[in-house]
Amino acid sequence: MNKTSIALFSFLSAMLLFGGIFSYAHAQVVQDEAVDPAALGVGAPKVLPGNPLYFFKNLSRGIRSVVTFGDKKAELKLQFASEKIVEAQLLLDRGNRIRAAKHLKSYEKDLARARHIANKEKFIVQSIRHQAIIDRIEKEASEEQAVDIKNIREKTIKHISEVVASIEDVEIAKNMLILATSDEGSVFKPLRNLEVLKAVEEKVPERAKKAIRAAQENAVKRFKREYEKSTEEDKDALRKYIKSAGGNASRYMEAFNENKEVLGEELLEKILSDTPSRPVRQKKVSPKPAPKSRDAVRKKPVTKSAKPVTKPANTDTQTKDLSEPAVEKKDTTKTEIKKEKTKPYKGSPPLLY
Repeated sequence: MNKTSIALFSFLSAMLLFGGIFSYAHAQVVQDEAVDPAALGVGAPKVLPGNPLYFFKNLSRGIRSVVTFGDKKAELKLQFASEKIVEAQLLLDRGNRIRAAKHLKSYEKDLARARHIANKEKFIVQSIRHQAIIDRIEKEASEEQAVDIKNIREKTIKHISEVVASIEDVEIAKNMLILATSDEGSVFKPLRNLEVLKAVEEKVPERAKKAIRAAQENAVKRFKREYEKSTEEDKDALRKYIKSAGGNASRYMEAFNENKEVLGEELLEKILSDTPSRPVRQKKVSPKPAPKSRDAVRKKPVTKSAKPVTKPANTDTQTKDLSEPAVEKKDTTKTEIKKEKTKPYKGSPPLLY
């Protein structure tokens, strides 16, 4: 084997290894993004948006909402929200990403009406599990739709924050959040849940932050435990997973740094070195003109008057002609009329009666 063949063989081996790691990490992401309808307490949808029969499905939901009152109505709205997020997931699986993105608006309205539910644990668990589907739809959406989906995601995070803040007992809130973020998935699933918890923490009062930080610490411990007993293939896929998982990269970093004592310096260093930095798009701002001083505003520049146009030497005759046009006109018209009257009549003689 010559040097060229060896170099080519090494390059192909590296590409195959890189492709294998990437595909494995992608498979882990797909596993964590898929939400089982049974985990949300709903069945698999048979009729989806775009089907003519979906009108009757929505009509049935509307009738049920009208005849339901009190807390049962809030539970019904949560059920509708879970049904719609599963419908959006199935639409995306079938390649209809535009309709899936539009369907999130209807989902968010039902979730907002369900936030006054008495069963707060049910709301927190299900709405946090919805986030994986929202992240996946956002990643596959166009740039214009991605902006709308981000706004919807922020609204759903706000709804979760309101429910968490309404729980007086910190210990109860902590247990609810731990339950919500302990769903099954890949080795890296606790990292995704960590980002969601960090997003909720940003919107709650200081009293509720204690419960969220305890749930974050639990997620980090769970990740570390699973990571230490994972295979080398899992460890190599960490970077690709974080890059493909979606969510806010800065929230990941903040959560890692806040829990560095639990992670340990060695594991934290590996996570931070493997995590790719995502550039933030900055808007181009045109420089504003410097404000004018008061003296400059008060002292306005005086515009010089234009120089008078010099007239020719025979100004007297011109002024005289200009001052007497009306009189001359009258005289000329009168003389013309007189001349017309004095002109001999050339037609036939007038008839005499």
